[in-house]
Amino acid sequence: MPRVTIEVRTRNSLTSRKDAREFLKILCEAGEQFVPERYGNWEPLRMPFSEPEEALRAWNWGFLWSRAKPRVEGSVYQSMGPRPTHGSITIVGDFKSPNQDLLVSLLKRLAVTFNADFALVHCLTPADLRVGPKAGTVTLNERSPGKSRLIVTTHMLKRYLPDVFWGTVFGLTYVRHFTKDLIASAPASFVSEIADSMFYLQMCDNLLDCIERPSVVDDIRKLVRDHLNRGSFFDPGKGEEYPYSAPDFALPVTDWDGNGPAEG
Repeated sequence: MPRVTIEVRTRNSLTSRKDAREFLKILCEAGEQFVPERYGNWEPLRMPFSEPEEALRAWNWGFLWSRAKPRVEGSVYQSMGPRPTHGSITIVGDFKSPNQDLLVSLLKRLAVTFNADFALVHCLTPADLRVGPKAGTVTLNERSPGKSRLIVTTHMLKRYLPDVFWGTVFGLTYVRHFTKDLIASAPASFVSEIADSMFYLQMCDNLLDCIERPSVVDDIRKLVRDHLNRGSFFDPGKGEEYPYSAPDFALPVTDWDGNGPAEG
């Protein structure tokens, strides 16, 4: 059963009541397979989900949710503290037949609504399982490699881009870093400007090519990396400490204490 990951790294801190309501609204409108069944701030999740407004009581640092069929789980980690990070949205689902259009639509809506610097939708390829642990993006599941975890962090993006993924969103910070013309002309199968200075790149037509034809997907990913700027992307031969070219995100500092949604 394919594991699909959506990751969104936002300039929005995701701390406010408005953010919480909008996020839950987007999830519920995306389709039944994304509507939470349980939620909370730590495992095991014990609070049953019925109305989005009730879930605001758990909008603390680290909002977690899940459902059983299909097995989908997600998290929101808000930006807080003296060293600002991106707001972090992660959704991981094990889908028998992934609805590609729905997944891409959800990715785009989250990215645009919360002003993403970077976002992705992806199924891991064999190349990810080889290189990802070195880049810090993949936590291997030795018993079931297809269930390995994919994650991209602010700490990582401040040093390098780990890769481009099957579906990748570049926000304003990366448009300034690479230039709009360079991103718009990337040799992906599909490139579109989904908001002002925000682009969606799709490597090929079918998400399941990541599993069924991974070499095709990875060849296109390499073409896109080389086109944009090889010096910005992680190179396993150079390692994590190499001085890659990375943008200054200039993320805002928040004074949120992590307990309950901020007003606004």
